[in-house]
Amino acid sequence: MKKKLILHIGPHKTGTTAVQSNLKHARRQLGEKGWKYLEAFDCGVSVHALADRLSAGQHKSCLEALTEFDKLNENLILSSENFSRLRAEHIAVLARSVSSFEVTIVYYIRNPLTRLFSAWQEWVKHGYTYTYPAYLAARLANFAVDPVVNDAVQIRNWQLAFPKSEIRLFRYDAVEDIVAHFFEACLDMTPITSAELVRPNRSAKAEMTESMRASLGAHVVLLRNTDACEKYWHWLESIASSVGQHTENARYLVPIPASTDHSAFAAIELELKRNYPWVADEQGQIFQPRNAVWNSVDPNIWISETAIFREMQSFRKSVFEEFGVAAIDGRLQHV
Repeated sequence: MKKKLILHIGPHKTGTTAVQSNLKHARRQLGEKGWKYLEAFDCGVSVHALADRLSAGQHKSCLEALTEFDKLNENLILSSENFSRLRAEHIAVLARSVSSFEVTIVYYIRNPLTRLFSAWQEWVKHGYTYTYPAYLAARLANFAVDPVVNDAVQIRNWQLAFPKSEIRLFRYDAVEDIVAHFFEACLDMTPITSAELVRPNRSAKAEMTESMRASLGAHVVLLRNTDACEKYWHWLESIASSVGQHTENARYLVPIPASTDHSAFAAIELELKRNYPWVADEQGQIFQPRNAVWNSVDPNIWISETAIFREMQSFRKSVFEEFGVAAIDGRLQHV
């Protein structure tokens, strides 16, 4: 019998960190069921790094890890949201390497009304400096071919590379507990959970996201020097608090309404229903909720509120003088 491989490819902002934390926590129970959760290869390359290198087209640097698949004689679970960034040619490289396995691909479809704002916040944490309206406009301008906003594009690439494999699609917004669902639906196991592992990531408030965006990469420097940056974290939190005080009267809040029944969102849902009808609910809908209002902070706050602007300037200058300017993730230029 062929060895089994579950490829949990995310995508981003669908509870992947929570699933991975619980898989790591449940290694013994997984072993009893005949599964091994693989975080890194013997050559030292992590699964996340493998996905990153593949998405960057660095296939030679992946070679040692990819050749290890032939030596692995266990049923494996690989989970990385970075697999969802792979283009068709990169997925094909991975498919050839795991041809000795019976592969199941797991993908959670999340309503773009909630996923896009969350994805923008994640990019901001890594140094992205554009506002949410600018990010949204760029994504929706190319929604028909953009795999970040249109799940059908990404799923199609995996289907082409793995024509004989099962691709299991789930509606993220219909799942009450993503960890429990993954363990039960994909592994036929009762989930092993604990309070600290239920939700490792916390969403930043609007004022903190805007402050991170305006820091022009200083936040990335703090992330990379966490142990030495306690005073700077407090400083950034103080700036965010000042931003929050100025948005309490809604003067600097920018509400952006959207509906899945209109424009690009309706077209995306229609394409998903046309290609994957079994994912829809009894009403024939994939996306819930149907309507949303995003609240972002007007960047004019840095022009109008000069005291906050000077504080941010001083904060950035101090961080960069002590730790150096942030090396921003190269993937940001493609957003």
